[in-house]
Amino acid sequence: MKLGITFYSFNTLLTTGQKTLDDCMAFCAREGVEAVDMMVYYLDDPEGQAPAIKATLEELGLELVGYGVGNNLCVEGKEEQAVQVEMMLTGIDAAAAYGATNMRVFGGHPPKGQELGRAMELVVEGLKQVVDRAAERGIVLGLENHGWCPGTSG
Repeated sequence: MKLGITFYSFNTLLTTGQKTLDDCMAFCAREGVEAVDMMVYYLDDPEGQAPAIKATLEELGLELVGYGVGNNLCVEGKEEQAVQVEMMLTGIDAAAAYGATNMRVFGGHPPKGQELGRAMELVVEGLKQVVDRAAERGIVLGLENHGWCPGTSG
């Protein structure tokens, strides 16, 4: 077993500019963390930044074990769903560029009044559109278990 951390643990520091990803990676290495989970939230150019960040991770002896995107598959409408699917497809490509083998995706937060059954249908429809790309890139998708869907039983 390896000690790991998600960069979301540094969310306040990263989003306020108090720390950079390089700062957080260095902290992890100093503190004996062996594995990290990258999140798209902290990247300006996810695929473009991959070579430099991947090199830093290797230099520090950190293994990238996951990558996360912030999609919401509970949205209604083909255009809205297409945006969310594209976010996951782009994430899959970025995860592969970083050398990650796992990517976390969200079910999402539905619009007011949407029932859990309908939300789950939308989640399944969205995931069906990305699983082939994930398989081609060697990425295992993990559905987040927090938020409204699928984090609630109804």
